[in-house]
Amino acid sequence: MDFHLKSLFYACLGNDWGALIDPHLVYDEICHATLPSLRRPSPLISKDWQKAYFDNKDKICYFVVFGRRSVSEKKLRRRTPVRYKQVKTIIDEISIMIGSNFDISDRFLEKANFDDKDILLVDRKILAFQVKTKNSKSWFPTVRGVLHWMPEIKWAAVDHGAIPFLLNGADCMGAGIHLVDNSIKSGDLMWIKDKEHGKPIAIGIAIVDGEQMIEMKNGKAVKTIHWIGDELWELET
Repeated sequence: MDFHLKSLFYACLGNDWGALIDPHLVYDEICHATLPSLRRPSPLISKDWQKAYFDNKDKICYFVVFGRRSVSEKKLRRRTPVRYKQVKTIIDEISIMIGSNFDISDRFLEKANFDDKDILLVDRKILAFQVKTKNSKSWFPTVRGVLHWMPEIKWAAVDHGAIPFLLNGADCMGAGIHLVDNSIKSGDLMWIKDKEHGKPIAIGIAIVDGEQMIEMKNGKAVKTIHWIGDELWELET
């Protein structure tokens, strides 16, 4: 990969998780990294996503790599500025989905289409999209929208072992889910977050009810439809 930005290093020693990844920065991959040895060279990045132990203490370093990705050949289509009243019903639907009200009446709003999905842009950021579910089409925040509004409902939290698979577009397995919003029903749109930091990783459609997810030992629990690093995330706006 042709790195054009310096790597940003976050170190959390012991149980101090105060240094979190900046949600406004685009990160290509998150890896556990071992601390460099003072006596001999050692690889800085370990991509096996395993914890590194030092002096019998659980010390984990998060290494966030920034790089240049190939831009999607797909473009936004039919991009049009809109007034707040024109998208008021969309805003109301998103408010129900995330469980809280928000006011964007003073923001620059646009509607567009990408990959046959309607898109809502707020101040030129893609914060919501319309998804075709089993019975209808529904509006839901994108990953950036979740970062912006941080909903308190419709989520499932996964362990570190699930993260690299989700960032590659894989569906979410039930065994990787440790916490979940029990109000989720099969067919609902939902978001998946990192159990440690609470940051969103992907958007998906529930295959089973939330109460079943937490009990699953194998099988898929969520169909992944959008994730950090996919074409929608990488789209230049």
